[in-house]
Amino acid sequence: MEGDGHSLFRRILFVIGVALFACEIVILIINFFVPIQFYFDEHAVYHAGGARYVTLALQVVLFLVTSIYTFVTKASSENATKRLRRSVGLSGVLMAVLVILQLFYPMLPLYSIGYLLSSCMLHSFVVEEEKDEYRKNLQEMLDRTRQQSLELGDARRKIYTDPLTGVGSKQAYLEDVDALDVLIRDDKAEDFGVIVFDLNDLKIINDTLGHDTGDIYIYNAAMLICEFFDRCPVYRIGGDEFAVILQGESYQSRNEHLAAFETQIDSNLRTDKVVISSGMSEYNRGADTRYLSVFERADQKMYRRKQRLKRMNGRLSRQTLPQTGVKSAVKM
Repeated sequence: MEGDGHSLFRRILFVIGVALFACEIVILIINFFVPIQFYFDEHAVYHAGGARYVTLALQVVLFLVTSIYTFVTKASSENATKRLRRSVGLSGVLMAVLVILQLFYPMLPLYSIGYLLSSCMLHSFVVEEEKDEYRKNLQEMLDRTRQQSLELGDARRKIYTDPLTGVGSKQAYLEDVDALDVLIRDDKAEDFGVIVFDLNDLKIINDTLGHDTGDIYIYNAAMLICEFFDRCPVYRIGGDEFAVILQGESYQSRNEHLAAFETQIDSNLRTDKVVISSGMSEYNRGADTRYLSVFERADQKMYRRKQRLKRMNGRLSRQTLPQTGVKSAVKM
C-alpha cells in the first residue's frame, strides 16, 4: 500500500508538471497579444506581468515539493540510489529556498549561488559515484581474472597430470616430444635419452584381483620410477606404460640410475613385488632425425628386458598368479 501511495504521488507530480508546462506555453502565446507575462516599455525596459509571478511561484512550489519528496523517499532505496536521491533532494531544496529569497532580495545573486551550490553537489555525487562504479568494476574484473586464472591452472593440471599416479600425462608427454622434434629438426637438440617402462603382469592382476588392485599396482609402479628418477619428467603414456626423458645431469648419470633401478626390480622379482621392465636409448646426433627413432630403440630394449625377467622368474607363459604373488602384487 505504501508503494502504491508513492506511485500515485509521483503520477500527481508528473501531471502537475506537464500541466504547468502547458500553461506556460499558452501564457507565452497570449503574451503576444496581451502582455500578461512580460512586456517592454518605450525605453526597452523589461517589466514582469502578473502571470510571470504566479507561474514562477507555482514552479518554485512544485520544485520544492519534488525535491522534498525525492529526499524523503531515499530511505526505501538501495545505497547508490539513496545517495543519488539525497543529493538531488538536498540540491533541489537549497535551490528552491534561494530562489524564494531572491524574490525578497532581488539585488543579491542568490539564484546564481543556489545554482552553483546545487551543481557542485550533483557533480560531486556523480564523480564519487563514477569512482565507486569504477572501483567496483575493477574489483569485479580482478576477481574474474583471478577466478579464470585458478580455473585455467586447474584445467592445465588436469590436462598435463595423470589423475591416477600424479605423474605427467600423455598430453604433456606428446607436447614435450613435439618440442624435442623441433630441436632435432633444427639441429639444436642437446644430448638426451629415453627410458621406456612397462609393468609386468598387470593384466593377470586385473583379471585375478580386480581393477582397483590393478590401479594400486600402477600407482606403486609410478612411485618406484619417480623414486629412482626424481629429477626427470616421468610420464604415463599408456595403461601400463611409462616414459622418462633424460636431460642434463640426469642424462650424464643415466647408466647409474638405470642400473640401480633394475637391481631393485630384480629384488622385487624374487620377493614377488612390483615388477617393471625397462629399456633405455640415447639420441644419436646426425643419425636420428626424430624422437620416435630414439623411443623405438628404447622400446625394443624394454621388450628384451621383459623377456629376461620372465625367464629369471621361470614363468615364460605366466597363466596363473601364485598365491604369494596375489597377496603382495601391489607392493613396491
